[in-house]
Amino acid sequence: MRKETFIFSGLVLLAVALSVIFSHHGLLDLRRFLVQIEAAKVRTQRLEETNRHLRMQLESLQQKDVSFLERQVRENLGWVKPNELVYVEPKK
Repeated sequence: MRKETFIFSGLVLLAVALSVIFSHHGLLDLRRFLVQIEAAKVRTQRLEETNRHLRMQLESLQQKDVSFLERQVRENLGWVKPNELVYVEPKK
Protein backbone atom coordinates (compact mmCIF):
# COMPACT_ATOMS: atom_id res chain seq x y z
CA MET A 1 0.00 0.00 0.00
CA ARG A 2 2.77 2.40 0.89
CA LYS A 3 4.62 1.76 -2.38
CA GLU A 4 1.44 2.43 -4.38
CA THR A 5 0.88 5.72 -2.57
CA PHE A 6 4.47 6.75 -3.28
CA ILE A 7 4.14 5.91 -7.00
CA PHE A 8 0.77 7.67 -7.22
CA SER A 9 2.19 10.77 -5.51
CA GLY A 10 5.16 10.75 -7.90
CA LEU A 11 2.86 10.51 -10.93
CA VAL A 12 0.69 13.36 -9.65
CA LEU A 13 3.79 15.48 -9.03
CA LEU A 14 5.08 14.68 -12.54
CA ALA A 15 1.70 15.60 -14.06
CA VAL A 16 1.64 18.90 -12.18
CA ALA A 17 5.23 19.70 -13.23
CA LEU A 18 4.50 18.92 -16.87
CA SER A 19 1.34 20.98 -16.69
CA VAL A 20 3.22 23.97 -15.25
CA ILE A 21 5.92 23.75 -17.93
CA PHE A 22 3.95 22.90 -21.06
CA SER A 23 0.38 24.08 -20.44
CA HIS A 24 -1.18 27.19 -21.88
CA HIS A 25 0.36 30.12 -19.95
CA GLY A 26 3.00 27.79 -18.53
CA LEU A 27 6.73 28.43 -18.17
CA LEU A 28 7.40 28.14 -21.89
CA ASP A 29 4.80 30.78 -22.66
CA LEU A 30 6.20 32.94 -19.87
CA ARG A 31 9.67 32.73 -21.43
CA ARG A 32 8.24 33.65 -24.84
CA PHE A 33 6.41 36.62 -23.32
CA LEU A 34 9.58 37.83 -21.59
CA VAL A 35 11.46 37.75 -24.90
CA GLN A 36 8.65 39.72 -26.55
CA ILE A 37 8.74 42.27 -23.73
CA GLU A 38 12.48 42.78 -24.16
CA ALA A 39 12.07 43.23 -27.92
CA ALA A 40 9.32 45.78 -27.30
CA LYS A 41 11.55 47.67 -24.86
CA VAL A 42 14.36 47.86 -27.43
CA ARG A 43 11.94 49.07 -30.11
CA THR A 44 10.48 51.63 -27.70
CA GLN A 45 13.94 53.00 -26.94
CA ARG A 46 14.68 53.35 -30.67
CA LEU A 47 11.36 55.10 -31.26
CA GLU A 48 11.96 57.45 -28.33
CA GLU A 49 15.36 58.38 -29.78
CA THR A 50 13.76 59.02 -33.18
CA ASN A 51 11.10 61.17 -31.50
CA ARG A 52 13.78 63.22 -29.69
CA HIS A 53 15.57 63.80 -32.99
CA LEU A 54 12.35 64.80 -34.75
CA ARG A 55 11.39 67.15 -31.88
CA MET A 56 14.77 68.88 -32.19
CA GLN A 57 14.21 69.31 -35.93
CA LEU A 58 10.71 70.66 -35.33
CA GLU A 59 12.00 73.17 -32.77
CA SER A 60 14.66 74.31 -35.24
CA LEU A 61 11.99 74.79 -37.90
CA GLN A 62 9.67 76.63 -35.53
CA GLN A 63 12.47 78.95 -34.37
CA LYS A 64 13.41 79.56 -38.01
CA ASP A 65 17.01 78.50 -37.37
CA VAL A 66 18.60 79.76 -40.59
CA SER A 67 21.58 77.40 -40.53
CA PHE A 68 19.28 74.40 -39.99
CA LEU A 69 16.91 75.50 -42.76
CA GLU A 70 19.80 76.08 -45.17
CA ARG A 71 21.29 72.65 -44.40
CA GLN A 72 17.92 70.96 -44.97
CA VAL A 73 17.36 72.73 -48.28
CA ARG A 74 20.87 71.88 -49.47
CA GLU A 75 20.77 68.24 -48.40
CA ASN A 76 17.18 67.39 -49.31
CA LEU A 77 16.56 69.59 -52.34
CA GLY A 78 20.08 69.87 -53.70
CA TRP A 79 20.05 73.68 -53.78
CA VAL A 80 23.32 75.57 -54.22
CA LYS A 81 24.35 79.19 -53.74
CA PRO A 82 25.09 81.40 -56.76
CA ASN A 83 28.60 80.88 -58.17
CA GLU A 84 29.00 77.71 -56.09
CA LEU A 85 30.44 74.61 -57.76
CA VAL A 86 29.01 71.20 -56.97
CA TYR A 87 31.12 68.11 -57.26
CA VAL A 88 29.19 64.89 -57.85
CA GLU A 89 31.17 61.72 -57.34
CA PRO A 90 30.48 59.17 -60.06
CA LYS A 91 28.83 55.95 -58.96
CA LYS A 92 31.10 52.94 -58.99
